[in-house]
Amino acid sequence: MLPIEFEENITYKKIFDSLQMGMITIDESGQILLANTEAGKLFTTDMDMLLNSKLTEFVPDAEAKLILNPGEERRESPCIRATGLRNGEHFPLEITISTSDMGSNLSVVLLMKDITEIQKAEEDLKRQAFFDTLTKIPNRTLFEDRSIIALNQAGRDKDKVAIIFIDLDGFKKINDTLGHEAGDVMLKEFALRLSNCARISDTVSRYGGDEFTVLMPRIKTKEDAAILANRILESNTQEIRFNGNKLFPQTSIGISIFPSDGTSFDELLHHADSAMYEAKGSGKNTYKFFNSEE
Repeated sequence: MLPIEFEENITYKKIFDSLQMGMITIDESGQILLANTEAGKLFTTDMDMLLNSKLTEFVPDAEAKLILNPGEERRESPCIRATGLRNGEHFPLEITISTSDMGSNLSVVLLMKDITEIQKAEEDLKRQAFFDTLTKIPNRTLFEDRSIIALNQAGRDKDKVAIIFIDLDGFKKINDTLGHEAGDVMLKEFALRLSNCARISDTVSRYGGDEFTVLMPRIKTKEDAAILANRILESNTQEIRFNGNKLFPQTSIGISIFPSDGTSFDELLHHADSAMYEAKGSGKNTYKFFNSEE
């Protein structure tokens, strides 16, 4: 039953229905007492059905319980993100929650909007911030973040971590002779091969230009890193075709190990980079471990 005051107040009803957001009012059991036109559109249901339903028919049980029985965190932040149910499909909702005195009972008022496009834009921004746009693998920012986390964890657990620095030898020549499109094909294919060579727990990144890095957490010995380096070198024997040309990646690989070669990310990356240049000076398409004695 709608409150008599609401039914008789035509102006209030017009305002209620003119809102550009879905608005429903529920009682303490989650029964929907009031709903505006936008709420019906939001859940693609007619008003009679909406008013004869409970909140759990449009929001999953766990999230509905949080709305009906808020903890301290929700009380401090009445605007939450939740999941909506529409025609059996989930979609992201933003809900602003407040209480209202409707006659003798205390009810909860929910202002709701579909944030599918907002969430998509946020995910796009996140991808741009943390993933390389060409190869779709993590960029240097995400690589550094994950490396620091892995190193902190390894310090606590007394584990070893490998940082691997890879440079594509002769990449500039490919760009200069065949064009940047050929270079892009090389970068994308190499990123894919590198990801396939690495373990699931590793992080493969395009560090910049023709440079790639790999984070190998929780290794037992440095030989685990050598196994990966050999896999990469073996994958280089597979051709990449571009406009009738057969291209073969060539890589110089440098490896540093935590904690023997350093305890900070910057130190380990610098030492892996130094080892990569040593590999390049040794004839390229090979790998070297950092050696502090050289």
